[in-house]
Order: sequence, then C-alpha cells, then structure tokens
Amino acid sequence: MLTREQSSGMYRLSSYYFARMAGDLPMELVLPTIFVTVTYWMGGLKHSFVTYILTTVIILFNVLVSQGLGLALGAILDLKQATTLSSVIMLVFLLAGGYYVRQIPPFISCSFQTAFVCCCSGIQGFCFLQ
Repeated sequence: MLTREQSSGMYRLSSYYFARMAGDLPMELVLPTIFVTVTYWMGGLKHSFVTYILTTVIILFNVLVSQGLGLALGAILDLKQATTLSSVIMLVFLLAGGYYVRQIPPFISCSFQTAFVCCCSGIQGFCFLQ
C-alpha cells in the first residue's frame, strides 16, 4: 500500500514515517512509563524522585530512538538484514552500558563513570546527583 500510494504521488515517504511515529507516540510513551513506575521502586533503586524522573525520561528517549532505528533500518534493508543489524546494534549498546562489563578499558572508563547506571545503582564514582 505504501509503495503504491508513494508512486502515485499522494505523499512523501517522510510524511508517512512522521505520521506513523506521531500515531504510535501515545502508546509508545504510556506503556514504558507504567513499566518504569512499577519496576523502579520494586527493583530497589535509589529512593529519590529526581532519579526516578531521570530514569523515566531516559527510558522514554530509549523507546523513541529504538522506534526510529527500527523504522530506518526497515526502510533501508529487508526484514532479515534489519533484524540482524538491529540485534547487533542493541547488543553492543547493552554490553557497553555497564551492566555486564566489570573490567573497563581505560579509554572508555570516563564514559562509564558518567553512565546513568552508576547513579541509580549506587556504584561509587562520578555522578552528578551525589
């Protein structure tokens, strides 16, 4: 349907993606907010309203970036390649985020010290909320 309507000149591809993202926005923001509200306090993270709000904002930004990445990769590649590439990209972000890496190389240690994980989990180091 999209290809047919685009080839007939009804609208541009960018307007389709902006409309799709705007239409998906309410559910893309409400469900993660409910999830973070429940799991933040159950997870035993820092009992501060400021860190809760920062966690919620970061999760919502993560959702929006993931949705945009999925739409961009889906537009460029076929389904199998887009799925593989997005899995690799998300795995790299997960591994470099600080949850699974204990011995951090010196050239990326400064990025880990400013990571949000340090602030919410209580890991000692540089944190703008301490």
